[in-house]
Amino acid sequence: MTALTVIGTVAGLLVFVLGAVAPLLVDLNDRFPVKPKPAPRPAPAAWGRAAVPTH
Repeated sequence: MTALTVIGTVAGLLVFVLGAVAPLLVDLNDRFPVKPKPAPRPAPAAWGRAAVPTH
């Protein structure tokens, strides 16, 4: 029973902390929106050659 009490208390505190921090995260996201980094373009493969040199 003690382990269940500890698990429940920790889960409840985690929910409480996340609920308290959520407005701050929303405000930060409005001020500094997350921009995805552009994906690097793959280099074109050479025609008729192996991609990795063999010698």
